[in-house]
Parts: sequence; C-alpha cells; structure tokens
Amino acid sequence: MNDWKEAFWLAKFELKKLKLGFVLLALMAITFSMFFATVIPKNTERSTVMLDFLFFIVFGFGTAWIKPKEFNHQKIGGDFWALPFFITLSQLPIQKDVLIKSRFIIFFAFAVPYYLGVSILTYVFSPDLRAALDLKEYFAFIMIWIGIGIHLGASFPASDVGYRLSTVRFALYIFALFFGFMFIFTIFNVLYGNGFVPLTMLMAEKWPLVSIIASVLFAAIGVLYSQKYMSKKIEKMDYLF
Repeated sequence: MNDWKEAFWLAKFELKKLKLGFVLLALMAITFSMFFATVIPKNTERSTVMLDFLFFIVFGFGTAWIKPKEFNHQKIGGDFWALPFFITLSQLPIQKDVLIKSRFIIFFAFAVPYYLGVSILTYVFSPDLRAALDLKEYFAFIMIWIGIGIHLGASFPASDVGYRLSTVRFALYIFALFFGFMFIFTIFNVLYGNGFVPLTMLMAEKWPLVSIIASVLFAAIGVLYSQKYMSKKIEKMDYLF
C-alpha cells in the first residue's frame, strides 16, 4: 500500500505538467466518437477491413499520441530511445516498484478518460447504435475494446525504460504493423464473412457477462506482463553512457 501512495505522489508531479495532453485527449475523443458514430451502424451487417484496423489503432494506440513531446520517448543517443524524465527518476533513490507503478498510474490517468470519452460520446452521437445495442450490450461491447486497448497500450509505459531502435527498423516496424494488421483482418473477413467489429458486437449481445470478464482478464494480463518486462529491463539498463 505504501508503494502505491508513493507512486501516486510521484505521478502527480508529471500529471500537473500534462494539462495540454488532457485537452488533446478531449479533442481526440470527440473526433473519433463522431467518426465511429457515423460508420459503425452502416457496417454492422458487413464490416470493412479498414473499420477493424481503425478500431485497433484508436483503442490500441491512441493513448501514445496524447502526451507532449517533453514527456514522450526521445532519441537519447545513437539508436537509443527513452523517456528522459524516467531516466532522471531512475537516478534518484526511488524504489523500482514505486517507479513502475507511477508509470502505469499516469497511463491510466490518460487511458481511462480517453476510452470512456470515445465510448460514451459514440453512443450519444449515434441513434442507430443505440437502437442496435441496449446499454448492457453496449457496455459489454465497449469493454471488449477497452480490454484490447489496455492490453496493447500497456506496452507504452513499459517502453519508458528505454529501447534501441534505428530509423530503418522503426520504418520496418511501422510497415509490418500496418500491413500485418491489414493482412490479418482481410483473412479474418474472408474466412468469417464479416469484420472483427461486428463479431465483438455479436459477442456482446449473446454473452455480455463472459465478454466483460474476458476483457478484464485480457487487460490485466497485458498490464502484469508489461510491469514484469519493466522490472527486468530496469535491472539491465545502464543510463550512464
């Protein structure tokens, strides 16, 4: 419990400097929700590969675009990238567990309002979506995507510790990410006969409780794995170069 208190105390200093990030968060939530409110009802019967891709990008990677540059990953030297503020904190007499917990407190401070904003506003803006899913079903549907988002998004605070990535490798990763997702969703669409988004809507309609429990477990697995990764990585990192 003391670790969490110290982590909250540590996180609040950075959160005070991230007011611009919360403004950007609100603008992103409004923009994405208005877009989804328009396209989701038209694609419940026959989804497009691009809609599946955009859902994964918005929920899985949206939180990476919110923080200002000074509190985001930067090139430190050569092909080494890290969060300078994290490096500074790591040099102070702060327990490793406290440092790790503080990173995830900041992540959730952005992620939770972002996910709730996109989810609530999408439902408010779309009468067709409200007609297709009642509140219980919609809650299960959005929990599936929040679970996916947290599972994927947990990798961002974990990467604050630092990583090596050349410009060429970065370009290759982006290329592989885009075409990899597009390939997977295309194959899924061909085999299943519909997109991944309508499938999650169907799951929410038929098995809402199971969907909610599974999404919570999936999110928890992502967070716990990322915390373990951070813990191991910190032991190996040498920032004195």
